[in-house]
Amino acid sequence: VQFQVAFKKQFRNPNFQKELKCKLMDLKQTGPINDYIEKFINIAQRIENMSEKDKVIIFTKNVDSEIKGYFNIQKPQQLGKAFKLA
Repeated sequence: VQFQVAFKKQFRNPNFQKELKCKLMDLKQTGPINDYIEKFINIAQRIENMSEKDKVIIFTKNVDSEIKGYFNIQKPQQLGKAFKLA
């Protein structure tokens, strides 16, 4: 497993992390919330050195307006809490 991680790091696109961050920021909820959460997690877990706070901000910013209203009231500070509120 460590070999695979080191190999991927060595030979991946040098802009890989930047591209992942851009992809996460561009991701919007366009269907069921569970689909958005799944896509968000798949991208976010591959991003190195992104704070929990930044992930929460991006997640809560890109949900549909009805769910965004809950976030404006509850103001989740952790991603798990934001997922549960959604």
